[in-house]
This record gives sequence, C-alpha cells and structure tokens, in this order.
Amino acid sequence: MNKTIYEAEFTKMVHDKMREANRFKEYERIPKNRIGGDYWNTYWTIRYMLHTIEDILAKGDKLVLLGFFTVEPKFYKEKKTCSGMERTGKNVYDIPERYKAKFKSGTVLNRACEAYGDYLKEEANNKDDEYEEGEEE
Repeated sequence: MNKTIYEAEFTKMVHDKMREANRFKEYERIPKNRIGGDYWNTYWTIRYMLHTIEDILAKGDKLVLLGFFTVEPKFYKEKKTCSGMERTGKNVYDIPERYKAKFKSGTVLNRACEAYGDYLKEEANNKDDEYEEGEEE
C-alpha cells in the first residue's frame, strides 16, 4: 500500500493479469512469434492494462510511467458547492470527503500537446496567407 510502481513492474503486472485471464480462457492465447497481433489481442492487452491500473489504485499505490504520466489516489476534503445562487442559499450541495484518481501528465504527453498547439497556430497562419490583399476568388 502507498507504493510507487514504475514501468517495468507495471509491465509485469499487466503480463501476469493477462496470463491469469488466459488460464480462465477469457481470451485466445497470443502466439509469442506474432508482433503486433490482431485487433482482439490489442483489445485484451489494453483492457488488462486498465484493469491493472484499477488494481494499483484500489490498493492505494501510485503508478509512475516516467515521461508519460503519474496516477495516484488523492484524498479530497468535504466541501460545499453552489450553482451560482449563493445569496439565496438555494442549490447548495455538500460533496462528501472522498478519494479520486489524480492524473499528472509527463513530458512526453506535454510535448505532444505543445506540438498540437504549434500545428493549430501553423494552420491558422496558412489560412491567413491563402488570400492576398486585392485578390478575388
């Protein structure tokens, strides 16, 4: 509990979960000589990866995939919230204390988003350059 799990251990955990599922015949065995596999092999790999993340969070542990993301359970205190009617006191809701998954993106994902932002700026500049002053369609 409250353990930090890195990529190598996470990979082993997903592998173990898939082997366990294979014992119960939940999916067809993936041949070792196939790289990439087919759609269903990919589907089951992703499914068990997500179930492994669920197991990690349920134990209170933290998952760190360096460069990609960190996810951990975080405790949030009880709070009151209202939907814009503070003065009247109507629509005031109590949100109980709870644990929620806290996701922090890593540098690889952040750089991918920056590249997307640069792409959008470049597209906007290209649209401006399409028509010169005095030019008609």
